[in-house]
Amino acid sequence: MDYTVLLIQASGNDQSRLTLAFVRAAPVRLRIAENGEEARAYLSGEGVHADRSAYPIPQLIVLDLKLPGEPGLEVLRWIRSEPDLKRIPVIALTSSPESSEVDQAYAIGANSFILTSVRDEVLSDIVKGIGDYAALLAQRSRPQPPRMKVPGNPPDPPARGPAAEFRPETGRRMLT
Repeated sequence: MDYTVLLIQASGNDQSRLTLAFVRAAPVRLRIAENGEEARAYLSGEGVHADRSAYPIPQLIVLDLKLPGEPGLEVLRWIRSEPDLKRIPVIALTSSPESSEVDQAYAIGANSFILTSVRDEVLSDIVKGIGDYAALLAQRSRPQPPRMKVPGNPPDPPARGPAAEFRPETGRRMLT
């Protein structure tokens, strides 16, 4: 488990449901911030959050739009304005799919949203997908080791231009 998801959500029933779903379905390092101020401190590495081995920068953020104090949309706006954070995918949490907040969240830069009113089984499936997505993001952020040269393997694709994949059935490279 070398990838982190930051859940920004006030304590309560929805936070408990999501935390339990993550524990059961997604092998991620789940960190929780319960309001906008705590989220900013975590993401900025301030105070106790300065220890990045205990509080690593997340690969994915799950943000409740209805936070106590500072609204979730303001936290999202701040995340998108920070150069070191703006590329982290953010999934917004909402209780209604018809909320104007969903449209605003997309306009500010949310990547997706989750309805918190779904059944526990559905939530567990969603969280498993989030865990898989976080794992993919973590994999992409790590440098890949050089490919081992083995006789009979096709040569590496050229460094410039579109990526090409060798197809043994045709003996050709196909652009991907």
